[in-house]
Amino acid sequence: MKAIFYIMLLFHVWNGQLLASTTDNPAEFGALLKEYSEMAKKVLKRKMNPNEESELVKNANSIVELLKKKYFDEIQQPTDLVFKYLDGSDFPDLNKHIDNDETDSRVVKFTMAYYVIYKYLKDDVVAKIVKKSPLEMVPVLRELDVFLQFISANPVNFGHGVFSTKNDGILTVYATNEAILRMMKPLVYKNLNIGGKVFKLSRLASIFFVKDTEEMRMAGNDNEILEKTIDAMKRNTADDSRVAIYIPGTKK
Repeated sequence: MKAIFYIMLLFHVWNGQLLASTTDNPAEFGALLKEYSEMAKKVLKRKMNPNEESELVKNANSIVELLKKKYFDEIQQPTDLVFKYLDGSDFPDLNKHIDNDETDSRVVKFTMAYYVIYKYLKDDVVAKIVKKSPLEMVPVLRELDVFLQFISANPVNFGHGVFSTKNDGILTVYATNEAILRMMKPLVYKNLNIGGKVFKLSRLASIFFVKDTEEMRMAGNDNEILEKTIDAMKRNTADDSRVAIYIPGTKK
């Protein structure tokens, strides 16, 4: 029955019924991301000149802003985002996400990662990423798109109950294990399963999957960890540090 439930959810996602987009052109993001990716590939094996770097930074930040406007109009745009559990306790708490299988655990950790990255991804940070590794912004933007779909979603469309409240511009999302698996999981399945292959997360998201190691605890708080991750980036985006989102029935 559980498998049938997810198949039905995926069917609705593929038909566009679960997206909370307010844009009239949902293909715009894909087209702009492709354009950015092609620009980034041209400078992958050589030093960028100032004009190229400036253009890539401008385009990357424009896509970030487009995504925010896509899922929140100007009136509804939250001034801050807070994740909580229904009992009012702070997110994340791994003790509230027990008994998940490997894939579900990775979806939960992805959600935890982007809760931090969303707040951290300001214009100056995007510029640092582009300067260090222009192509790195491609998975970051794909992941941001999924995260924004999640926090702006109508829970009714997912068969879910209370999900979020907004007071004085602050959006509070109740990121329970049930909400993540009912809502984020099918969005991950649709958007981070490209060409039948398991999506490898960005370096920024991947670092949170090893954040609890002793080495990472010594690295500092979340922002310091992200700063050090960016500083260590290389131009080539292919490396073994990327974590895969395991999706049953796809090639690893």
